[in-house]
Formats: sequence, structure tokens, C-alpha cells
Amino acid sequence: MQVTVEYLGQLGHLAGRGEETLEAAEGQGLAALLADAAERHGEEFRAIVLDDAGAPRPSLMVLVNEAPVDKARTPALKDGDRVTLLAAIAGG
Repeated sequence: MQVTVEYLGQLGHLAGRGEETLEAAEGQGLAALLADAAERHGEEFRAIVLDDAGAPRPSLMVLVNEAPVDKARTPALKDGDRVTLLAAIAGG
């Protein structure tokens, strides 16, 4: 199945694109999709998206089809879903 992933803010910069379509296994969970994206885009991207245990960071905002999701539950994705990722911005 195909899932479109949109990268906002610094994630787009690190991914080198604003969005891409990824192939995913039928019923693949959100956590696995994030791990696949992190594998594609390197350590700096991974450090922002996943914690040391490989779980989605609490500071990462994730929308699936424009609705916020509970990352801890790692919902299963469906063909044609659109996942939007936005990392929290720190500094001052």
C-alpha cells in the first residue's frame, strides 16, 4: 500500500523534501512507518522523530488524514493515508 508522508518545518529540511510517498505493508502501524522514514533520512532526522528505544518522540506532532493521533497506540495505516509530521521547535 502507499502512504503519503508530509514533512513540515525542519523535518522537511532534513528529509530534503516536503513530502514523499512510501510503500508500506498492509496494516503497517505508524511506529513502523516512522522507523522506515528515519532509516531513509539519516541519524539527525531519526533523533528528532524517534527516541532511543525507537518509539515516536512525545514532542512529535503526527496527523493522519489531518486528524491528530495518539502515537503511543501506533494506529494501523490504510492505503492512501496522508501522514503529516511536525517536530516541536525549541529555542528562544
